[in-house]
Amino acid sequence: MDLVQDTYLKAWTAIEQFTPGANIKVWLAKIAYNTFVNGYHKKNRGKPVGEGRFVDNRRGPSEALLENVMDKDIEKALKSLAEEFRSAIVLVDIGEMNYEESAMVLNSTVGAVRSRLSGGRALLKKKLYEHAKSMEFTK
Repeated sequence: MDLVQDTYLKAWTAIEQFTPGANIKVWLAKIAYNTFVNGYHKKNRGKPVGEGRFVDNRRGPSEALLENVMDKDIEKALKSLAEEFRSAIVLVDIGEMNYEESAMVLNSTVGAVRSRLSGGRALLKKKLYEHAKSMEFTK
């Protein structure tokens, strides 16, 4: 079953937990995010390194979401970020969620999301600037 189907199945079976008038986009995004994270960790649990398990502790579920979605240089820079920075950037800058929605999905505070975005964006800017400087442009 794919993530979308799994998310809707879980939402349907837990529909009584949805508060009428609440933001359904956030509720579904939180279910999808948690489903993906849990599936990612379940899939990699108990596997020795080299069988889909990664040595790099910074690699996490949001990194897998980025594969084959964007420019390889940006993807590489995003993958090099710690999960806390990457997940905030993916939700706000790529997923176009606002700070409040992202905080709810990440079980965090708005202040923490803002802080992670600021730090993550600064790191991305530095990494992409260094990459751009290293490239040779031809006329």
